[in-house]
Amino acid sequence: MKIVIASGKGGTGKTTLSVNLATALAGRASIGLVDCDVEEPNCHLYLKPPFDATEPMGTPIPVIDEELCTGCGLCAGACEFHALLALPGVPLLMPELCHNCGVCAYVCPEEAITEVDREIGVIGSGEVAGMYFRWGPACRGSPLDPAGQGRERPNGRTAARHCNRRCATRGRLPSSRGYTGS
Repeated sequence: MKIVIASGKGGTGKTTLSVNLATALAGRASIGLVDCDVEEPNCHLYLKPPFDATEPMGTPIPVIDEELCTGCGLCAGACEFHALLALPGVPLLMPELCHNCGVCAYVCPEEAITEVDREIGVIGSGEVAGMYFRWGPACRGSPLDPAGQGRERPNGRTAARHCNRRCATRGRLPSSRGYTGS
């Protein structure tokens, strides 16, 4: 069974409910608590887990192959965030404005745009109070951290990518103690 607690509004008690529900069920079943709040991941404040394993978290940003690019400007025209400027020749990328939607690579007729990961933080995992816990703040001072609070706000594409790629073992990352989530 999977239980997801979500809301677009802050201050509704999502973290409190998540931590208390996971704590109440710990020991009765295999419990995993994954704090996916992109603005304020705070479950760790209540649980104080040791992080047995960490891994980098990245978000894709476009890279333009200057030899393949014809300077048609379709990528810049399609970018809703104005992260690409159509100049004579190869468009100029402003990575601090890129929201990693991938539309530029999609519309490029020459397939001159690929994506590479830019590290935005670290994901930690460990066990605490009989449950598996996963949490990850983003890097301080990242361009999409306007308040300077140390969190880049990855979009849904980034979050889904990390869940699918990094949580292949039923949402669990093996720890240094060999925990596999079984």
